[in-house]
Amino acid sequence: MRLMLTGSGIGLVVGLALSTMTAFAQAPATPATGGPTPSAQGAAVYFINIRDGQKLPRKFTIQFGLRNMGLAAAGANRENSGHHHLLIDTDLPRLDEPIPSDFNHLHFGAGQSEEEITLPAGEHTLQLLFGDKNHVPHTPPVMSEKIRITVVDTLPAASASAPVGATPAAAAAPAATKPAAVEPSKTSKQEQQELRKQQQQQRALQRQQQRAQQAIVAPKKVGKVNWCARKFGSDFCGYSSFEQCMASVSGESGFCIQK
Repeated sequence: MRLMLTGSGIGLVVGLALSTMTAFAQAPATPATGGPTPSAQGAAVYFINIRDGQKLPRKFTIQFGLRNMGLAAAGANRENSGHHHLLIDTDLPRLDEPIPSDFNHLHFGAGQSEEEITLPAGEHTLQLLFGDKNHVPHTPPVMSEKIRITVVDTLPAASASAPVGATPAAAAAPAATKPAAVEPSKTSKQEQQELRKQQQQQRALQRQQQRAQQAIVAPKKVGKVNWCARKFGSDFCGYSSFEQCMASVSGESGFCIQK
């Protein structure tokens, strides 16, 4: 049997081929869904004290905001929780794999809600991406908008120049005589409460880790390793590793010892 194509048939075949190539070319490099851990409804991360287009010194502090989910250290098996990752001068990584750990992907696996960082002078992009206990984004992913900042060696003084059209007397008037301007970076009452809550969680995690480090004894050379979680005044033993033991006391007042 002989197949014959007319001009319109050839055009149809070429059109289908081009549409298939276009579909492959337009396939997104980053999947829209994350890993196996679900995120809470309405969950969001955001920058509290930094805004898009802001000028900042080389060393500055970033405060991470979080809504409808809790902070937990990496490895802690707690529902609706995770920890922050800061993306610097980079696009989103694959959302169904662990977030890379390098100079462009900073991990805050202890449950930190703020951090002081240093960047070279110039323009930079910042974005927050929340990750689960294994550093994998949730489904749906919880991420902030990417913002752009400019890092400068020296920030100009707020009163260095007077507004356009102002008289010298007006420019020299005491700041107290003018109404206080509302800075976009000022946090709302709700955001301040959330920040205090996150800071309390972070301090609790740090105290827990310090107690755990103080309680660890040298591993036994013989016999079966037995980790015990000491909480509520009692020992709960039978854990084969320190990580399993710590996961059992995550979010509670307790620590692990080895027997």
